[in-house]
Amino acid sequence: MNQPLSVSASVDPVAASVTAIEPMDLTNKNQQLEQLLASLQEASPVSDERRAAPSIEVKFESQLAMVRLGIASSLFFSLRAKHVATAAHSLRVALSCSAWAHRLGLEESLRDRIEVASLLHDLGKIGIPDRVLRKPGKLTVEEQLTMD
Repeated sequence: MNQPLSVSASVDPVAASVTAIEPMDLTNKNQQLEQLLASLQEASPVSDERRAAPSIEVKFESQLAMVRLGIASSLFFSLRAKHVATAAHSLRVALSCSAWAHRLGLEESLRDRIEVASLLHDLGKIGIPDRVLRKPGKLTVEEQLTMD
């Protein structure tokens, strides 16, 4: 059985250039996803000043952030169970967006939201029937409407 391949590009958003494009084996994507999710779990949307004096509100915000991350993880794993290629694409998009956000110097809380949003950008495909989502070749007009 053939293993899926993707294209990996090293992008410099400041210079607006792509420095290398090479085939990449997707077998290590699970590890990259786990690392991305772990880094999101470590990041807290709470400022350093508020961390110094934990209050009920700070604890609540931290717990809420963990719940949101848990929901995002569950949704991503559901997408992966439905269609591995779409999940792999979403992971590549999330990793690229994360790199861009870091390079642009965006604050950590905004980068975290961008990473989660980009990871889940194709979540709607969970509701697409398998006969349409997995169809090789061109979609009919009716199938295209289902995808839209």
